[in-house]
Amino acid sequence: MTTIETRFKGILRYAITLFAALWIVLCLTLFTVGVALADENTLLDNRNYESGGMASSNFGYGNLAGEAVPVSGFHANWIINHSLRLGFYSESNSLEDEYDMTIDGIKYGINIETTGLDIGYTCDSDRILHPVCGLMIGGGYLKSKRLEDGHTERSDFFIVQPRIGVELNVTKWMRVETLATWRLANGVESDLFDDRDIGGWSAFIGFSFGWF
Repeated sequence: MTTIETRFKGILRYAITLFAALWIVLCLTLFTVGVALADENTLLDNRNYESGGMASSNFGYGNLAGEAVPVSGFHANWIINHSLRLGFYSESNSLEDEYDMTIDGIKYGINIETTGLDIGYTCDSDRILHPVCGLMIGGGYLKSKRLEDGHTERSDFFIVQPRIGVELNVTKWMRVETLATWRLANGVESDLFDDRDIGGWSAFIGFSFGWF
């Protein structure tokens, strides 16, 4: 890797981290303003805060080097005051161990796993249909296996995923949401893929269960 490439990757990693920080600040600001508008006279009164929890499974498709590949994920969150969500997530590019791709006439088995922190915000959660937004920030790995001889290559990377969508209240303990996310990856070092191949769009439908 040349000096210019190293410097560029460092700048890109800094930009992604700054973007993630600004997104977190935005989510926390929305939460604080929401509490203040709900009861501005007792902003610091603990009685205004309620806690809940949820677990959700997401299924959809995302970009991998220009192809739409299946993506599945799991989220577990603590819910504060029916709006702010804090927790963790895990995502995989396939319900199976590998996703088969043919590159330059050679067949590969591709596996991408990511995990990290999950921060979200729900607007007007008492309405039947309402908007949601959030940010996933963490790390992952890309593993490619050449099927003809089993040669395997692995690369770790840093990832940020802002998301936005709408959520439907089905019952008091079940919700369904549709989400669109955008992956920002940094640090992929592979003969087959780069950061842009791993990054890009994803679209999901999610099923959440818990105390909202």
